Amino acid sequence: MRTHNAPTWWLFACAPIGLAILSGCSLRRVDSDYGPGIKLCGLGPNFVWRPGFFPAPEDPHAPYYEVKDYTRHVIECSLEKRGFVLTTSGTVDFWIDYGLCSKALPDAYDQDIEHEHGVLVLRMFDPASRLMIWRGWAEFRISESASPQRRRKVICEAVEAILDRFPYIPRYYVNGETGQVRDEAVIEGSVVELESMSPTTMPASPCTPPCD
Repeated sequence: MRTHNAPTWWLFACAPIGLAILSGCSLRRVDSDYGPGIKLCGLGPNFVWRPGFFPAPEDPHAPYYEVKDYTRHVIECSLEKRGFVLTTSGTVDFWIDYGLCSKALPDAYDQDIEHEHGVLVLRMFDPASRLMIWRGWAEFRISESASPQRRRKVICEAVEAILDRFPYIPRYYVNGETGQVRDEAVIEGSVVELESMSPTTMPASPCTPPCD
């Protein structure tokens, strides 16, 4: 199993990370690794935010409320676009949380110019053991004077790049007679992967793709 120098975002430390460098966008580096709760037989489709973790403040006047709320929306919709389901009841197959931090650093060639260097980390957990299944992270850079539209685009790019590395396809449990998706984690019938499901059996996502 690989071991990486993943950022300790829960301490809000934006230390340099030794990862593969990207080009052509605001993202500088993206990587991922597995945790001690790694699943070798796949994941069910249903997820919720980790208990005790608040993806966005309840108070709309709280600092950075719109940044956190938009990040929450992008993560939820990007997972649902991939076939996972944010559930409000029934079986929960995995928890998620995220961390986002940034700090201003001077430009390498012009000390009078500063850029925001940040890290977004997304983690998945096994509800039964509370162990981390997987995490992915993206390091980005953006001008301090960047517009709100540009900042939204950076969040989208980071979330999409992280989830592009997410190794799991939602595992759906389908009744062999009706072909309908069921909410239970295990039922009698055939188990099929997302790629082999017909559009009529796919759960509909209420989200508009946030990066469109």
